[in-house]
Amino acid sequence: MKTGRMSRNITALALGITFVFFSLSPAAQASVYLGQFCWQSNLDGTIYTFAVNNMGDDHFLINGTSEPSGGGVIPVTGNAEIAVDAGNDVLAMSFSGGSFGSSGTQTYSLNWSIDLNTGDGIGMGNLTRTDNLAQSTIFLVEDSLSFIVCP
Repeated sequence: MKTGRMSRNITALALGITFVFFSLSPAAQASVYLGQFCWQSNLDGTIYTFAVNNMGDDHFLINGTSEPSGGGVIPVTGNAEIAVDAGNDVLAMSFSGGSFGSSGTQTYSLNWSIDLNTGDGIGMGNLTRTDNLAQSTIFLVEDSLSFIVCP
């Protein structure tokens, strides 16, 4: 008796999920993977590697890593939009990342403006480091960025 009821519940759940999936518009179901793109910080040599997906209507999802010149890998996620800045088409990016280690945590939030003609850009944001004694230090970051071939 219980096996029959469980089987009906699983079947109903599967049908419900299938109905919801197929009732979504095609635009809500897909993005287009554009490839992997990289920039290097001219301030400290950090390399940023992003997988970029076009979500439609000039909206982009970015996921990847930042690799500080001192070593390590930090996961990064964010979004980007095509915009106009001082008459130039730019890619306005906003993303964040963070890491946790034996000496504490580090989180950052950065905003970039990438010139679509050259691929280079400028960035600003903040970096917060918190040690194991819950003492935090906040740094304001200004940087210029070079579009590079991914390593």
